[in-house]
Amino acid sequence: MPSSFNGIGSTFYGVRNWRPDGSYCTTEWFIFVNYPIFPIKSLRVVRNLKGDGGTYFYDKKGYYVLEELPLNKMQVLSTYLFSNLWLAWGICMMVLFFRQLVPAELGAFMMFALVLGFLFAACLPYLLLNYFRLRAMAKAR
Repeated sequence: MPSSFNGIGSTFYGVRNWRPDGSYCTTEWFIFVNYPIFPIKSLRVVRNLKGDGGTYFYDKKGYYVLEELPLNKMQVLSTYLFSNLWLAWGICMMVLFFRQLVPAELGAFMMFALVLGFLFAACLPYLLLNYFRLRAMAKAR
């Protein structure tokens, strides 16, 4: 059972291979500061909507483990790729954001626009990931 304290421990990352019954493959990862370090195991799980109240966040009763699978190499690769690209994207956005803060003549509206643009740009990879996840779920059903 994955658990973490202050971002150190284990958690599930990844959703792949949807089936019509609503089950999917996920991988348990060892995490440090919520960043995936190495995969532990892959599992086929199905959400238990009664256990977590139908929310997006899972508690210990938020899913049923149907079977333990061999490590899903494509899921591991895509998780590493996504997390590293998101980290690089975030660093680039911070550098660009703080570079724009140097001029003192920026008005309040421009500062607000920069902060809003930074937040949108930082969330863009996550929004795309959820879009493709929803498409995969729709194809499986």
